[in-house]
Amino acid sequence: MKKITLLLVVILISASGFSQEIDFGAKVGVNFSGSTGFLVGGFAGMKLNEKMGLQADLLYSSQGIKVQTTTITSVTEEKIDLSYVNIPIVFKYYIFQGLNIQAGPQFGFKISDKVDSSLEAGKQKAKSVAIAGVIGVGYELPMGFRVEARYNIGLTDVLEPIGANVQIPGKNDVLSLAVGYAFL
Repeated sequence: MKKITLLLVVILISASGFSQEIDFGAKVGVNFSGSTGFLVGGFAGMKLNEKMGLQADLLYSSQGIKVQTTTITSVTEEKIDLSYVNIPIVFKYYIFQGLNIQAGPQFGFKISDKVDSSLEAGKQKAKSVAIAGVIGVGYELPMGFRVEARYNIGLTDVLEPIGANVQIPGKNDVLSLAVGYAFL
């Protein structure tokens, strides 16, 4: 994870010669997924020109999924609480003034998981890395304030397979609403 963070910083700094504007800041928000959680962290962004920009975030994110397990006699739904360090890298297209649409990949590194013990007698574990696609909309207000709404579409199953190729499917789809402030 240190290598990815260092790479993002180097890319943003080296691209500063080509960009019109660089900003750094902090953000906080709420996540809606299998459980309601929160996100907190920072961002670094740059405008490539009047219409395009690039932003990378480093976020602590608490989120969750719900998984259904089916046996011959029953169907049960289990909740899994997860904590990640997420690194979304989004391309921004500015529609007008501060209004932008966003899209890009997100790389999540698991910090902790709380898997319900009834899932295969507690043998089920969450994978250490989660990859998602990000789409969203944001508005950058005067004086450095900004608001964002993003939908993270899970591209990888959250849970490790158990036994002989037994996989309980569950993707990490998250709606995030956040506010931020650019210091620079």
